[in-house]
Amino acid sequence: MSKRVSLKLTKDQKDAVKKATGKDADELELNVDELEDRIAPARLVRSKLAM
Repeated sequence: MSKRVSLKLTKDQKDAVKKATGKDADELELNVDELEDRIAPARLVRSKLAM
């Protein structure tokens, strides 16, 4: 089972979540894999030759 990480939101972040989703949130809870995907998302790199 993957470890879970809880991140408390600032007032500005709470307001942004409310505006985007219509829901109230005090914190985000992610597993380590979800957090890693958001911190360093995988990117497809195009070769200069393909352009």
